[in-house]
Amino acid sequence: MTAYNDFKIISSSNNFSGASVIPPDVATCSNCLEEIADPNNRRYKYPFTACTDCGPRFTVINSIPYDRERTSMEDFPLCSECEVEYEDPEDRRYHAEASCCEVCGPDVFLYKDGMLKIENPIKRAAELIDEGKILAIKGIGGTHLVVKTTENGPVDSLRQKLRRFNQPFAIMSPNIETVKGFAEVSDVESDTIQSRRRPIVVLNKNSDYSLAPSVSPYLHNLGVMLPYSGLHHLLFSYSTEPAYIMTSANMPGEPMLINNEEIISKLDGIADYFLLHNRRIINRCDDSVVRFRDGELAFIRRSRGYVPEPYDFSGINQKLKVLALGPEIDVTFSILKKENVTYPSI
Repeated sequence: MTAYNDFKIISSSNNFSGASVIPPDVATCSNCLEEIADPNNRRYKYPFTACTDCGPRFTVINSIPYDRERTSMEDFPLCSECEVEYEDPEDRRYHAEASCCEVCGPDVFLYKDGMLKIENPIKRAAELIDEGKILAIKGIGGTHLVVKTTENGPVDSLRQKLRRFNQPFAIMSPNIETVKGFAEVSDVESDTIQSRRRPIVVLNKNSDYSLAPSVSPYLHNLGVMLPYSGLHHLLFSYSTEPAYIMTSANMPGEPMLINNEEIISKLDGIADYFLLHNRRIINRCDDSVVRFRDGELAFIRRSRGYVPEPYDFSGINQKLKVLALGPEIDVTFSILKKENVTYPSI
């Protein structure tokens, strides 16, 4: 075993040409959630709280190697307090590229015919959803259309505007205990839905199911996820709803909406209000969708939380290089290189 006497993180070379794995986005960790909930913490109720253990990665990266100046966080220079954390090897935010606070980080705002001057836009957004309004909410890798799930009216209104008359909508619920109130959840499903990857998990409805029938019509199951960003957790902290519909806001055949101006223009007439922020999304990344068959996880869509983490093909082939395209109408592709298979989010 080689012995080392020192360890340093130094500035990356501008001539970097080696292999680098871009990490996937992962859910806000428990330590950051404690800070968000602590009135005495300087990150109290700050929706973009993150550290080295959590937060956006793939969706904010411009180029590799993964340094702050190569991400959309370069738009937000660290304040003096965040700089101290960033430079401290014993701090969990040591070289945490997504780290920030309300002094130096992104802002969230509510929009309707202009930016609304509201002290707490997230609280007001939750109130509007609970009142039955349709909101477009910009997230980590794209935009969701959001409505309450306890009444058919708002759900049917969203279906009419999107012309998605029977397609089941994915929902987000605040915690696993609430999910168990309307769905059957096995141990492996519980572990997966609560994991740091936070995929949508297809669950069977239970006998106590009481959400609006129009959420997932004519089906015995529905896709459920838990909050994976500080903004989501804050929304539910102000809400009385057991779940929100959170469906991708892109139109059929079009890419996900990530630019504020485009979100507002293309969703005009669909969303009643817009909850937006000023952090640029570099790489689109939809929610992952999984289900379990005989206790084994199967991907319906492999994306946020997993992409662009590669598959290890070293046990299959170590020399072959392959570009795989398709299939059919799905615009996906995979690249096999140096024993790893990678592919973009879908």
